[in-house]
Amino acid sequence: MFGASSTGRPIATPESIIITEGAVVDLRYEGKAASIRVTKVIKPQPEFEGAIGAFEHEPEHADLKQGDVVRFNYDKIQHIHKWIEADQA
Repeated sequence: MFGASSTGRPIATPESIIITEGAVVDLRYEGKAASIRVTKVIKPQPEFEGAIGAFEHEPEHADLKQGDVVRFNYDKIQHIHKWIEADQA
């Protein structure tokens, strides 16, 4: 899932991508993928906050809905859709 950056540079693991505000990731929640836009880095990379965009094209699932803010870490990330390449080391 993490193959290469948009410039073709190989990315070995999701942890090698520096996630900053504005990145878009997928998390898994009760069997559904949730698209999350990162709004805050809580600690230097291990924890993030983000707003839910949608659950696999649905506005809500279980007790969460579009716009809710959730906290997560790298272990919960299923896929990274977009990251800010200018923020990469």
